[in-house]
Amino acid sequence: MLSFQVDLKFPAYIGRPAESLANVGDLVIPQGTQVRWTFNAQNTDEMGLRFGTAAREDAKRSGENAFTVGRKLLKDEIYKIFLSNANLKNADSVAYTISVIPDLAPQINVEAFDDSTNLRTLFFAGEASDDYGLLKLTFNYQIKKAKGGQLPLQTLKLDKPEGKQIQYSHNWNLRNLDLAPGDEVSYYFEIFDNDGVNGSKSARTGVMQYRMPTTEELRQSQAQNNEDIKNNLEKSLKESQKIQADLKKLREKMLQKKDLDWQTRKEMERLLDRQKQLNEQIDQAKQNFDQNKQQQQEFNQQPEDLQKKQEQLEKLFEETMSPEMKQLMEDIEKLLQEMNKDEMIEKMEQMEMSNEELNKELDQLQELYKKLEVENLMQQQIDRLEEMAKEQEELAKETEEGTKSDEDIKKEQDALNEKMKDVEKKQEELMKKNEDLKKPENIEDHKEEMEDIQKDQKDSQQEMKSGNKKSAGKKKKSASDKMKDMANKMKQNQQSGEMEQMEEDMAVIRQLLENLIGLSFNQEQTMKGISKTNINTPRYVELAQQQYKIKDDFKLVEDSLQALASRNFQIAGIITGKVTEVKSAMKNSIGYLEERQTDIASGQQQTSMKGLNDLALLLAEAMNQMQQDMASMMPGS
Repeated sequence: MLSFQVDLKFPAYIGRPAESLANVGDLVIPQGTQVRWTFNAQNTDEMGLRFGTAAREDAKRSGENAFTVGRKLLKDEIYKIFLSNANLKNADSVAYTISVIPDLAPQINVEAFDDSTNLRTLFFAGEASDDYGLLKLTFNYQIKKAKGGQLPLQTLKLDKPEGKQIQYSHNWNLRNLDLAPGDEVSYYFEIFDNDGVNGSKSARTGVMQYRMPTTEELRQSQAQNNEDIKNNLEKSLKESQKIQADLKKLREKMLQKKDLDWQTRKEMERLLDRQKQLNEQIDQAKQNFDQNKQQQQEFNQQPEDLQKKQEQLEKLFEETMSPEMKQLMEDIEKLLQEMNKDEMIEKMEQMEMSNEELNKELDQLQELYKKLEVENLMQQQIDRLEEMAKEQEELAKETEEGTKSDEDIKKEQDALNEKMKDVEKKQEELMKKNEDLKKPENIEDHKEEMEDIQKDQKDSQQEMKSGNKKSAGKKKKSASDKMKDMANKMKQNQQSGEMEQMEEDMAVIRQLLENLIGLSFNQEQTMKGISKTNINTPRYVELAQQQYKIKDDFKLVEDSLQALASRNFQIAGIITGKVTEVKSAMKNSIGYLEERQTDIASGQQQTSMKGLNDLALLLAEAMNQMQQDMASMMPGS
């Protein structure tokens, strides 16, 4: 053998151009490569190749001294070359090695992301790669029903991957699956390579799962969040009151000192740290509230009136985190560094008033949240009873018709009996939470109705044991009817309670409107009187005393407004800020009157008069809205 040439034709899918090698016997090639040897041999009549232990394969003569042989390589091989002529059979041989590189399986990974504002939309981002190229990418999911059974596997073909390595993303809206409470979804991504020799190979990500919470699990989660929110609000209110008291003591202490000393500065810094921690505590309560709201929006269909109250409560939460307080704290920190005592005292007084406003907002927030919790629990009880009534009625029908086994009927009835016990337990919890309100709602305990329902359920079980299916079915139907009646009574009780509360609140608002308008006129007369009166006359003193009386009279109005705001969602968000504004203006006007600075005092009186008018306008608008709400709740046109 004088020389030889090896022509390599690679599989088309790997995109590698053909190659020719001279006198190279040992080969490293991709799987599926077509190899053609051309030998130039002298004094040779025959030439053959043996691959491994297979039979010898004769080369084809292609010229006087040329021989060729071709083969498609799929695995590692050792081959020998034999040359012969008439005088010497298999006279010479040489061995070479072929290493075949198989097409590797593709690789894929993925990372899932949740959206805290959209609990039922999932986001994915991942990477996939292959040594030669990718063919397709799919997203696959299968639903396992809570009541048993699985739906067929669903496959979504995603955008065709281009190249050997890709980054991909996908978002998945679970609302489109129409999942029922308790349903589970298993899902994964799968990538396929472009193996043209063995056929496309695939790789999958790990199987991920999403489980739709059951109705009871959601209720338990929300109940736990409710307790956390109430605890945070209660702690926040107590801490805010302490900070306000300590701030007042420190301010009075500073008034008695000539300069701002190191010890006083440290005390103020500690107070500011406590205020920051308080803000964080309130923020945590708001995060829990947002989580509850998000869950209810995603998984429950709340009545429109409860949704509105929740939105109003959310606004009140946001208002407690006032940017003005944060700015005030930053100003005080700056003044601490400058050791500016006089401005510090002024800012501390403003902070005292801000904390007083915060205390009232937290108190309102706490009471309104408790009220909303009671109303939510009431609605949940109604929903439970309506759901159970349907299940009980269906079971009664199946019992009478005998479409289910006695064992299955007993099992389902036992489950309904347990649900009814839970309804009774939740009703006791509802009554207790209602009693914790400053002004409890008129809620009936329905104890007798629940005992009657449980008796019917128990009797139906006894009838089943006796083999009286028809009688057992009637008892189950009776229990279902009583559940419906109880749910209807609770609805009527809820609606009549709201109507009574609105009527009472409107009567209070009418009285408050009269008081506010009267105070506004008194403020205007006092302001005009002072502008025409000499500061050194007894009349001036009388008018200053009149300003004191207006301030005292407004305190009575303020108490009524705060009590109203603590039980009425429409009023809560509009009261506290305006009340603080009016109080501050009245307090400042008295101070300036005592100092005989009538021009500045007049400006503060004007501000308080405007605040009184604004409050009256806001209350009038709220009353108008309440009248519209009452009209929409009444039957008929």
